[in-house]
Amino acid sequence: MGVRASWKAALAAVLAVPVVGITAPVSAAELCTIEEPCFGDLTVNFAHVTDGAFSVDFTVEENSSEVFSGSAYAGDPSETLVGELEELASYTIRVPLPDQLYVDSASCDGASAQVSDAVTLEFNYSSATGEPVNCTITLGDAAQLTIMKSAYYGDGAADFDFQVTGANYDQTVTLEVEGGDPGFDETTLWLPVGTYSVTEAQQVGWLLDESECVKNSLQVVDPASFQLDVGNDVECHFVNVRGAVMQLSKMFSNEADDVLATFEGSWTDEQVMLGHEESATLTLPSGFHSLTELPLEGYEGVITCSVFDSSDEFVDTFYSDGLTVDFTATAGDVVECYATNTPLPVVNIHKVVATDGTEEERTFTFTGQNGDDTEVIGEFGDSGDYSDGSLVGLPNYFAITESSATGGWALDSVECDGNEVLITDDTFFPYLLNGDVVDCVVTNVRALDVQKELVSLVPTDEPGEYLAEWNVTVTNGTDTESSELELTDEIDVPFLATVPESYALDGDGNSAGSWDGVSNLVLSTGFTLGAGQSESWQLFATIQLPSNMPPAYLRCPAHPDLGEGDGLQNTATLRWLPSEEIADRAWVCDDLPAAELTITKEPLGGPQSNGDGTWSQQYTLTVANEGDGYGTFSVTDWPMFGEPFEVLEVSFDFGEFQLFYPDWDGLDPLTVWTNRPIGANSSLQAIVTVEFAAAPLGFLDDDFGRECSFADGTPLEGYGLANSATMYLGEIWLDEEGPAEVTVVACVDGPNENVLIDKMVAGYEYLSDDTIAVEFDIIVTNEPLDDRDVMAGGYQMIDLLELDLGGVAATDFELLSTDGFEFFDGEEGEEPDPDADAARFSTAEALWAIGQVQPGSTHTYRVRVTYSVDLEVGFLGECIDIEESIESDTQAGGAMNVVMWAAGGVNFDFPIEPQSVEQRLDRRMQKVFIAPDDLESFAGLGISYDCVDLSVIEVDKEVDDTNGGSAAPDEFEFIVFNDRKEERVLGHDSPMLIVAGDFLVVEDEAAGYVPSISCSAEPIEYDGDDSEPSSALATAEVARVAGPTAEITIEPSTWVTCDVLNTANSADLAVYKSDGDAVAVAGGAPITYTFDVRNQNGFLEGDATLIDELPEGWSWVPGTVEGCASHTIVGRTLECVIAEEDLMSPYDETSVSADAQVAADAPSGDYENIVVVGSEAKPAPDDPSCVTLKGEEGDSEEENEEIELDPNFACEITPVVREASMSATKTSNATGPVAIGGS
Repeated sequence: MGVRASWKAALAAVLAVPVVGITAPVSAAELCTIEEPCFGDLTVNFAHVTDGAFSVDFTVEENSSEVFSGSAYAGDPSETLVGELEELASYTIRVPLPDQLYVDSASCDGASAQVSDAVTLEFNYSSATGEPVNCTITLGDAAQLTIMKSAYYGDGAADFDFQVTGANYDQTVTLEVEGGDPGFDETTLWLPVGTYSVTEAQQVGWLLDESECVKNSLQVVDPASFQLDVGNDVECHFVNVRGAVMQLSKMFSNEADDVLATFEGSWTDEQVMLGHEESATLTLPSGFHSLTELPLEGYEGVITCSVFDSSDEFVDTFYSDGLTVDFTATAGDVVECYATNTPLPVVNIHKVVATDGTEEERTFTFTGQNGDDTEVIGEFGDSGDYSDGSLVGLPNYFAITESSATGGWALDSVECDGNEVLITDDTFFPYLLNGDVVDCVVTNVRALDVQKELVSLVPTDEPGEYLAEWNVTVTNGTDTESSELELTDEIDVPFLATVPESYALDGDGNSAGSWDGVSNLVLSTGFTLGAGQSESWQLFATIQLPSNMPPAYLRCPAHPDLGEGDGLQNTATLRWLPSEEIADRAWVCDDLPAAELTITKEPLGGPQSNGDGTWSQQYTLTVANEGDGYGTFSVTDWPMFGEPFEVLEVSFDFGEFQLFYPDWDGLDPLTVWTNRPIGANSSLQAIVTVEFAAAPLGFLDDDFGRECSFADGTPLEGYGLANSATMYLGEIWLDEEGPAEVTVVACVDGPNENVLIDKMVAGYEYLSDDTIAVEFDIIVTNEPLDDRDVMAGGYQMIDLLELDLGGVAATDFELLSTDGFEFFDGEEGEEPDPDADAARFSTAEALWAIGQVQPGSTHTYRVRVTYSVDLEVGFLGECIDIEESIESDTQAGGAMNVVMWAAGGVNFDFPIEPQSVEQRLDRRMQKVFIAPDDLESFAGLGISYDCVDLSVIEVDKEVDDTNGGSAAPDEFEFIVFNDRKEERVLGHDSPMLIVAGDFLVVEDEAAGYVPSISCSAEPIEYDGDDSEPSSALATAEVARVAGPTAEITIEPSTWVTCDVLNTANSADLAVYKSDGDAVAVAGGAPITYTFDVRNQNGFLEGDATLIDELPEGWSWVPGTVEGCASHTIVGRTLECVIAEEDLMSPYDETSVSADAQVAADAPSGDYENIVVVGSEAKPAPDDPSCVTLKGEEGDSEEENEEIELDPNFACEITPVVREASMSATKTSNATGPVAIGGS
């Protein structure tokens, strides 16, 4: 086990105690003597920094011998040893502290104290007068930090160092991990409250795979900085994976001490720089890697890496290709790499032009075979105006080609410090060794000069056939005519290549005779070139190459004398016929194009059901020639499916035709192509279709071999739907220069399920002020994927009843309904019908279910979870985005519900054991939420989650009865509506839980009061949350309205308080006057006016006054006024006092009536009359108008009445008519009455 480090072992610096001496002088009589020594008292006192509880044991030693042991606790914190201290003796106080405590400070009065560690006090007693010594040790409660280490693939013990750092703490903790997979060790530290960091030191051979610190088993914190508190334990888990160790050594053959080489590795972005005889130790993960040295100008390099396993047994040696070496290393391997740099040779060139006369300055260009070039100004005779050049070469014969602006110059000689040099027409080949610095003098003379170049080499439509074109130019660089010249030209091709057709044209475009470059080489014979004259020819040839030629046959030699006819060579030779002496020769060679054949195989989607119990899987098989060469190949194909699958038929679709293998026995590969030619930059493709039968998935059980398996990124045969294809190169060109065969493997997982479980809120119901019931739908699906069909699959899930997440307690759980499956109640181990949708479940502890879902089917579980909160303590009401915040400090909140589930044969128990990276990859899990890899407690599980954001709303009611009201705050009621018309009824000072969202706050109409609403919100305080409020909303006003309705938005985890002020309203009086539809008669009987007076709203303080002034010609009839507490009539004006009690409260009504009459001489017509009513608080209007009192014509009676009753005045129009008067005179002697109008 690891060293258990603690705070008690590292506080010497904090607990250092200053020397406290005795300074007061004493008399000689008080001094102790040897004959009469003094003995002092020792008091050991313990205290607690926060006066908390503690209990400790301690011992006192005198000269290393124990003289006392005791204990102390909060109720009895001190112990006194009377007369125990002796002059010149040394004493030690030892306190073996429990883990939960630490020493905050320690000191001893009256003695010089020294602290050797956190739990030991040492002092020498030197008092000469027997003075007492008081020692005080102050303790504090410690917080717990646990560091855990898991190490995978280790076959031996390993030590891992961790640096734990705090404000006054800095210590290295070592964990010793024994071999195992994983090996494990842990240690616990008890530290003072504060901010700390835990950092793992780099351990050679090990790679940090995961690191995480968790507070209270829930809150993820950053190992680089976290707060440690008493009671809030922090556990930090570090996971390492065994890697390979590289020992990289560097050497320069010239022992250069001023050059640094830079290295890059495929496994890292960091570079390593090393000088001569320097080395570095690196750690790299298992797998295939590349190590590259960046090019150094003037140097060539080689890297050799040898691999040894963990037992120091040799595995393999890898050599660099250029400056890169590829190698494979596994966990525990040691890779020894040696990188050696050798300086390349340097060629310095001095140019001399042999001529008798003075020449103008002429520049020559020299080009090395590596592509570098340099310009040199030639030295002509005595001319001193010249310059030399320099080239970095390569070891062995190094080709340097000379060129100038004009022809007519020939190399005469080249001398290179005695080194061997080969010369052609314009190229010389000094023999070089690495590190050489060679000075070469190149001499040119005027001469007959032949220049030659390859103009083009292009493939035709015929595989392996190419068209070549050359230009040949002959120049007479001398001052005299040259005659009897003959020019020949020869084409040289590799073994088995042919030149079926060739011809030449002269400078005028005419045929150059029968030249073919193979059997007839003469281009022109007996021709003459005058001084400075040039002639040119064009050469054309068809080159036919066999397929799959190895690279050695296609490459040109460095010099015509060093090769055996490889590449496409062409040599032009100029001779003098009389002597057959060669005047000049030009040789060119170009590499012939090579075939670059590749084979690829890719799955074409996933397996598809044929509907009859069989399946199909397709692959694309492609052979491509990415080069300009010509090749032939053969390909075989071999489906090597996993054990759960039986191959029924294999077919290959080539587009134009198909090839079937209906009865394949699986013992031998299938032939796809045989000796198939392929031209330059072309490809061939076949679609491979495999018909197979798939064993059904076992109920909640994965079949071994159903999924693909990989090694170093390559699919393994015998797993999943693996299909391999092998390409063989054709004919005789199978040698060490190229691979004889290439095998590729494609794989796709076999038919499987695609079980996904999702969860969503279906609704909720408020049960009380602090309780809500939320319904969730748990939905299990098994849908086909975009590129594949699926099989029936099993699942199991647990819907946990979270006890308390952020103060939101889940108190009850109920399964309301299920849909989409039948209940499966078979015995343990019995499987349901493979074609059935079935499940069995239990609700003993929330919900546990195990089921089988068919392709395209859905299983639905509706559950109801009851949540309650403590409104006084507070809670976290904001739902978290679990995928974003699970690695942050945000604590879960809201009415959340989590389903943990697994598809297939993953049988999970709680808690989940940590999983290695490979084990996690082997889990065939489809997830709604994929937990981070470093969250090991969720490895292999799916998590489905939904949540309702919770908040609180409260009404603080205030009533202003200044204007006569008498209501109490709790007599008012409020209703909160959301967009779903759900309501919450609120009372005064009674906070209620509410789902966050947009709401309408409505106060029930309160007669006589005018409301105003002001709402503000602030984050809910929660005692169990150490972090800042998760909502970004600070205390802020969210609504302010004058009226009974307010629109508000309640953010999650906020406490919304609506301050509502209801102010008593002074009575709003309205009056309605009616004449009973009477028609007044001038001078006739009175009519009765009725006045209905109403308190529309508010409270009346004092009496009301009604005043009605009649129109001209009218008068009130005394003694007819009724309904008034008192009244007066002055002229046409009636003033009626209405008693307060008649109209005191809202909606009170009373009636007043009085008779009025019209004078006999009043003219007829409509008389308009206005009546007003008022109070001291709201007097009647001074100048009312009847213009707008009546409604529009056609309004209903109710509309007119409403218009008339709104103001505190009213109008009435009464028609007046005059009574007719007639007289009759009797003039007839006839008896009886005379009728008016008679005769």
